[in-house]
Amino acid sequence: MWPALAALTFGLGSGCFGAPTMGSLYRTLPGPMVAQGSSVLYMLNQLGAALGVALVTLVVQTAADTMSGLRGVFWISFAAVVVVLALIPLLPGRAAAAAQAEAVPSAGTKPHKNGIR
Repeated sequence: MWPALAALTFGLGSGCFGAPTMGSLYRTLPGPMVAQGSSVLYMLNQLGAALGVALVTLVVQTAADTMSGLRGVFWISFAAVVVVLALIPLLPGRAAAAAQAEAVPSAGTKPHKNGIR
């Protein structure tokens, strides 16, 4: 029962910070680069999934028994999440995206009184 609850909690937590992180990454790209960024992100997700499966297989295979191997996988995953959570403040936030949007005025904005948009 405890491993299932731990996996559920881990999955929900990962889901809660995964989508906002991806959104933050897309906000930093210029409009024409979003398609290329999406392709690169998809490729990195697939590579990460393949490496994750290989790591889980290695840890479970080299453990004394299956349960101790799964415990090792849980703690490796936990450590990876802690590292990711520690790095999240380094991601560009809404303030950076808003400043970037203000730097490039839209076509429908009215010129300022001195002729500058």
